[in-house]
Amino acid sequence: MIKRGCSFLGFITTVFLLAFFIFTQHSASGQIFIDEGQDRGLDAIISTLSVGGSGVSSVDFDQDGDDDLTLGNNGNILFYENVDGQFNLIDPNIDTPSGEIRGVIWTDINNDGNLDLMISAYLGEIRLYKNIGSFEFEDITETSGISYEVAPNWGISFSDVNRDGFVDLQISRYQNWVNPPESPSVQPELWTRLYLNNGDETFTDSTIESDFVIEPAPVFLGVFFDFNNDLWPDNYSIIDRVPGNRLFVNNQ
Repeated sequence: MIKRGCSFLGFITTVFLLAFFIFTQHSASGQIFIDEGQDRGLDAIISTLSVGGSGVSSVDFDQDGDDDLTLGNNGNILFYENVDGQFNLIDPNIDTPSGEIRGVIWTDINNDGNLDLMISAYLGEIRLYKNIGSFEFEDITETSGISYEVAPNWGISFSDVNRDGFVDLQISRYQNWVNPPESPSVQPELWTRLYLNNGDETFTDSTIESDFVIEPAPVFLGVFFDFNNDLWPDNYSIIDRVPGNRLFVNNQ
């Protein structure tokens, strides 16, 4: 009886240790992901005319509590509305700028609670669409103060850099220079720019005044973050190849 009891106890111990081993190995291997894009309606094939890819954002643009998807696709934009976990392609009646779509960024530029949309296009234009409510949009690009000439636009970044309560803007530009201009005041559409939000749906170019000058370079994207915990957003801009990335410390 004692031997049988010990064997049973050993069996239980072995099973427990085996289960524990499997559980810990599974946990240590990380999360498990299942590709369900096709089944959930995300069947678009994204293509570009040149190397670089198109922009994407995951934002609840219809503000129903579920994250939606916005994708650039050459000269088009695809809006996928998330409805109970299924993505439906919708048309918000927004004109797409010329060029290859790079940035599709949602933010609230005027603090009215509605998400506005900014689009950047490489060798194309910048467009800013104000959300006037009920998912209706008004193109306010030409009155916004933002340069919208055809340019090598790439990434878009928003952050309240001066902490006045309104989001400010960086437009990155990917420019391979042959004969670069000497100053951002010359050929401004070719330089990465910093715009401050005036709070009235207009922006002021503050690139030179803020000393936010990146030497002629192919800039992909700037990321705002507070690396020194002083509550003022700093900026790290990613530059292709040379001369290397740049860190701008916000000196208030």
